[in-house]
Amino acid sequence: KALRALSSRGLDLDVLIGALNPRRADLETLVAGTPGARCVVAAHDMSARMSRADLFVGAGGSTTWERCCMGLPGVVIAVAENQEQTSAELGAGGYQLYLGRDSSVSELDLRRAVERLCADPAAVRGMGDRSRELVDGDGARRVVDALM
Repeated sequence: KALRALSSRGLDLDVLIGALNPRRADLETLVAGTPGARCVVAAHDMSARMSRADLFVGAGGSTTWERCCMGLPGVVIAVAENQEQTSAELGAGGYQLYLGRDSSVSELDLRRAVERLCADPAAVRGMGDRSRELVDGDGARRVVDALM
C-alpha cells in the first residue's frame, strides 16, 4: 500500500511473494490495481530479478547477504526478532536504510523512505557500493582453501 502511492511516478514494482503466503490473494488483488506493478508468486529467478533491480524493499532476512554481494541497496524492516540486530547494524553502517521493527513502521514511514531514496540516487548507489565491499561472494572458496 505504501508503494502504491508512488506508482504515479513511473516506478516499476515487482512484488515477490511465496506460494504459501497467507495474504497472497489480497496482495495479488492490490498489485493488480497498481500501475507499473507485477505480482510474482514463487519466483525462480531471484538472482536475475535482483540484478535488474535498483532498490529492494522488504524484510531483513537471509537474502540480506545476497543483496549485499550483488550491491542491491535496500529499505529494510525487521519482521522477526532475529533480524533486528543485523538490520540495525547494517543500517548504521550505511549498507541499507533500516526503518525498524514491522510493528513500529507505518505505511507513511515506508513511503517517505522510498521517496527520499528516489530523490537521492547518489545515496542509493553509495549503499550498493558499500554493500559490495562488505560481501564479496568468495566465502565458499575461502572455506575450501582453508580446508585444503
